[in-house]
Amino acid sequence: MSKLTYRHTIIACFMAYVVQSMVINYVPLLFVQFQNEFSVDLVQITALVSLNFLVQLMADALSIPIIKWIGYRWVAILAHLLAVLGFAAMALLPNMISSNPYIGLVIATALYSAGGGLIEVVSNPILEEIPTDNNERMMSLMHSFYSWGFVAVTIIAMSYFYFVGIEQWRVLTFFWCIIPLLNMILFIFVPLPTIIEGTAEGGSMMGLLTNQAFWIFSVMMFCAGASEMALSQW
Repeated sequence: MSKLTYRHTIIACFMAYVVQSMVINYVPLLFVQFQNEFSVDLVQITALVSLNFLVQLMADALSIPIIKWIGYRWVAILAHLLAVLGFAAMALLPNMISSNPYIGLVIATALYSAGGGLIEVVSNPILEEIPTDNNERMMSLMHSFYSWGFVAVTIIAMSYFYFVGIEQWRVLTFFWCIIPLLNMILFIFVPLPTIIEGTAEGGSMMGLLTNQAFWIFSVMMFCAGASEMALSQW
């Protein structure tokens, strides 16, 4: 096998955003099916949307100590593993917990949402530190893969539901496990920039929490994220 280069690292970062798109946008296509199959009401569906958003925020907040502890590479691997486990749990747990299938949906949502939150945190700094001719262009291109992933997930899922039937949604959900699994394997072997491999120390957590700009941008990100979730999932 030929030696992997930064080009493969860039591809892994791009595909990570496709995985994040799957995490956010696939399951909402099944909300009506969940209502019919598991007798889940609208309040419980709303709770799943809120859980997805809040777990991603929590993963973002906890990412700093986790990255300092195990490094960017292992956080990227962990993020994709959580996405795989989340999709697998979505297909399996509701039937395994037949007395209350909603608990299975909650567990699955928490798993893949945590993965989605960590993916965004690690992909941006990794790509930013890769030496390229135009880092701004590469960053913009990576973020566009979220939109392309959204389109691809929607088209593939709706085509599958039309031709095969939405009742077979578990098979498609297992299929989605393949993408984060392959990208996880890619992240195991791709080279990372030296500064990322070393996980250089940043500022203190207390310094960050006492920074007024941090809280302003946090509120802006919270509102933007909540708006995105509301528009894309409802």
